[in-house]
Amino acid sequence: MKKRTRTTLFLSAGLMLVLLAVPAIVNAGAPVGSTFVVRAASTEPAKQPAIAYNSEWQEYLVVFWNDRPGCDDIRAERVSRTGQVLGGRWIAAGCPNEHRYPDVAYNTQRNEYLIVWAEESGGYSYVRTQRFTADLQPMTEGQQTLIVGPFSTYTSINPAVAYSSNSDKYLVVWELEVIPPTPAAVSIAGHAVGGNGIKDPAGSFNVSLDPGGQPRRLPDVAYNRHANGFLVVWQQWNGTSVWDVYGQLVNGNGTLPPTPLPIQVAWYVQSSMAPAVAAIPTTPTAYKYLVVWAAEVSPGNWDIYGKLVEENGTPHPNHFAIATDPAAESNPAVAGTEYGHQYLVTWRLPRGPVDVPILGRPVSYAGALVADPAEFPGPAADYPAVAAGPAGDFLVAWQDQPLAATSTNIYGQFWGNRVYLPLVVRNH
Repeated sequence: MKKRTRTTLFLSAGLMLVLLAVPAIVNAGAPVGSTFVVRAASTEPAKQPAIAYNSEWQEYLVVFWNDRPGCDDIRAERVSRTGQVLGGRWIAAGCPNEHRYPDVAYNTQRNEYLIVWAEESGGYSYVRTQRFTADLQPMTEGQQTLIVGPFSTYTSINPAVAYSSNSDKYLVVWELEVIPPTPAAVSIAGHAVGGNGIKDPAGSFNVSLDPGGQPRRLPDVAYNRHANGFLVVWQQWNGTSVWDVYGQLVNGNGTLPPTPLPIQVAWYVQSSMAPAVAAIPTTPTAYKYLVVWAAEVSPGNWDIYGKLVEENGTPHPNHFAIATDPAAESNPAVAGTEYGHQYLVTWRLPRGPVDVPILGRPVSYAGALVADPAEFPGPAADYPAVAAGPAGDFLVAWQDQPLAATSTNIYGQFWGNRVYLPLVVRNH
């Protein structure tokens, strides 16, 4: 569901995917309606959206940050299932602190949201969380700060969050850089936050510890209620020349298994980067997760690939290509729906100086490509996010800058199988 940066990977002939022999879903879906503005910026660019779906009110919450020099802030906007912007609020704002890289999870038990972001103050960076009602009223416990040590020693960025409905807990993960070593050690940290918005007193823990010289970056996380567990994924430097994709299971209560075992998702002779993950807990097979990433198949040529992962952490033996355009495709995002058991994968495709759309493609629960990619057009679109809604719908959001504009806005469009009728039907 989240914003990501580009990746790298080379696939030899022996490694090229053979698609799984699974029937495609009949209702593949397509872009629905037209693009709408979620937030029009005036002078400061609106950037890097993330989305959560509210199943009780059947609406979406889109969060993003504004690149306000010296004073970046976080904004959230409510969006109806028909694309009407219902209003929003500033989530984290106020100089001189910088607030960036938000993510959001919806609490199905309490009809609430937890919004997370990275905050920088006085040269130090840490992760903040805040619980909100469905209509975006902040809860009384206030903001929580997630940190494993003194601000002067650690830098925390790029948080991601998911919600465990069985445990009524959130898992927040992020990049944690330890400053003193050279090179710096960059691990993936995690912290459980209760459904009441209070951080777990047990403190933060290492999802994956960098021993030094093997940094881990850009984590994402998905929850599978069938096993009451999370899958965390990230890109990891192999210590010599390339980035790989790894994962780790975390229990639904926000603790590591007794014997945590890293999961190798993608490792090749060139880099695999910017992973994203989604889950469909009701699939008829053991493969409950789909991990997607960007892969450099040749110098300057980036494609989007995917791999299924079982809920016990076993990856499928085959990866598969989702998008193979000659251009440098990047920034994949993915969401899964239980309606029809399919995923929607989105990414950025730079075709030319003023032709940079977001593309989307449905993928079945078993890794079959359901339809050809479809386009959300834009002159400079980037950082797509996607969330599953009702009856197989998805909302896709992204940042883009119109040709005559001076800053980026946040846009949205639906994907699904809906057919809209006129508001007024005349019989004559």
